[in-house]
Amino acid sequence: MIAKIYRFDPGKDSQGHYDSYEVDITAEDRMTVMDLLQYIFDNLDGSLGFFSHSACQHGICGRCGVKVNGKACLACEKVLTGEDVVIDPLGQPVVRDLVVRR
Repeated sequence: MIAKIYRFDPGKDSQGHYDSYEVDITAEDRMTVMDLLQYIFDNLDGSLGFFSHSACQHGICGRCGVKVNGKACLACEKVLTGEDVVIDPLGQPVVRDLVVRR
């Protein structure tokens, strides 16, 4: 699958852009958006900014909210189907990449 992720660094960019990452997953892998972001951070691009903490994976705090293919969801709960995705920050202002000020 291809994950197209919004990127923005206020110290470097005047506006955001998208980076694409090819990841070999299928629906059988039961990978969440959070798992995908962590995989990309750990293996492909350690500069990716997204919200994650030890209490994530429970859908409680809502801080990991993102838009996946234009629809709002919690990254820790949304299970991927193996099809290509576009991931955007949920709300404004964007602090960096998928992290927004709340």
